[in-house]
Amino acid sequence: MSTSVFLGTECLPHIPNPTPSPTPPPTPSPTPGDGNNQGDDNDQGGHHDPDPNPNPNPNPTPNPTPAPPPIEVVAPEVIGNWSGSHSSSDKSVRGSLSLDVTEPTDDGLAGQVDFTGPQHIRWSGQLLYNARTGHFTMYYLSSKLVAKLDATLGADGGAPVLAGTVEYFTRDGSFTSTFSLLHLG
Repeated sequence: MSTSVFLGTECLPHIPNPTPSPTPPPTPSPTPGDGNNQGDDNDQGGHHDPDPNPNPNPNPTPNPTPAPPPIEVVAPEVIGNWSGSHSSSDKSVRGSLSLDVTEPTDDGLAGQVDFTGPQHIRWSGQLLYNARTGHFTMYYLSSKLVAKLDATLGADGGAPVLAGTVEYFTRDGSFTSTFSLLHLG
């Protein structure tokens, strides 16, 4: 004989559902005031002057780099003869470099480059100016040689300086050097 005992839920011990105790709201930190319960820092009651510097960003970004001047401003400073030296990045190859800049009518600037180094290269062409970057660029293209001169106008001790790179490519390889040219007049 088997006996089955059924115990209903009334017979089970009652265990209440654990409910989390309510968390009290955080206590606000006191705001310095003048005792008039206005929460401000002045003795005028409810009046509060606006912040003279309303910029919420404590670290504002600096002004961006100013744009290079237009060609009309730069051309008179660049026209003339420039002379200096160039060298490879490892200083193993050095040479001389000169640039004669003229202003032909309606075509912009023209230049004549005389480069001595691993090769002697002389070429003439248009000297392009990029007003967005402030770079002067000249290209040479032939069946045996591709060359590029890239320069920016600066100053060294108050004297104008053209500084940049000369690159050329031949069937035998490529060469890159940096240069600095002083204005001769």
